[in-house]
Amino acid sequence: MFNNLMINIFFLLYKVNLQSFKYLDTKTIGKLQNPLFICSVLLLLLNDFYFKYAYANWLTGKISDFAGLFAFPYFISCFLPRYKKNIHAFTVLLFIFWKSIYSQPVIQFINEIGIPVSRVVDYTDNIALVCVGLSFLVFSKYTPPERFDFRLVYPLIIVTAFSFMATSMSRHSSWITTDDNIYKFDISKNELANRINHLYANEIEKVNDGFGETIFFDPEKKEYYITIANTDSLKTEKDAMNKEIIACLIDTTSKTDTIKARNCLAEFMIYNDWLNAGGSVLKLSGVWYYPVMIGGKKIKKKEHIIKFFEERFINKLR
Repeated sequence: MFNNLMINIFFLLYKVNLQSFKYLDTKTIGKLQNPLFICSVLLLLLNDFYFKYAYANWLTGKISDFAGLFAFPYFISCFLPRYKKNIHAFTVLLFIFWKSIYSQPVIQFINEIGIPVSRVVDYTDNIALVCVGLSFLVFSKYTPPERFDFRLVYPLIIVTAFSFMATSMSRHSSWITTDDNIYKFDISKNELANRINHLYANEIEKVNDGFGETIFFDPEKKEYYITIANTDSLKTEKDAMNKEIIACLIDTTSKTDTIKARNCLAEFMIYNDWLNAGGSVLKLSGVWYYPVMIGGKKIKKKEHIIKFFEERFINKLR
């Protein structure tokens, strides 16, 4: 997720263009054809544009770090082979810095100049640093073929640079209101609320069933949340972190006629179905739209976004 900054630093320092590649060391440039390197770049792209949205869990949250930490120092070393040790060591240090709260001024500056960059502060991501060592080992051991076509290397370089920049780009959400989506259940309002709470617990347990917790629970406010860096503060670690709400538990003992609730997908209300004794109704108030939601494909139509909510939430309550 930190690669956008690094790739720009590299090109500024090296001042290289496609026309000058013919003057570089053919042997080291040929290392770009390493199948492991190519697979890591493809995995980085697939994860950022498909897996994260189709299968949101702890694994897809880590894949980009593992793939990026293998591909990035390997890629840079192909252009500066004499400095491969320094490149890999610098990658480790910069990743640790990038994943800490202390990188926030850099991120804020980049955002202020019009480049939407983001990252989540999660120190468990540092486990992916093992891939830097693997990258150094593979780069040192791999012998490229004697002959290769530079015309095939050009697009690979462009795709690789794009994958590094794309993985750090923020994907902003927008709110879409809806008043005509009603879902009926054959259970009471409080039973439906209880079923929703169980769904939250089960889904979040799947996400956290990995190398470390990424979604936390506030017992006082009954909220599931993740921590993100505050772009306006760097006073203390506590002040520099904001909470992004994933879901709020519903009070299953509420005696109010209507219960309002929300999660990271939508806001809705539930109430008893007066036309069906013992039944309940869930009425959708609005949904969150993310630029990339299903399979890496941009979804612009309102009905497609609602269908996504139904598949991820409503159908699991049935």
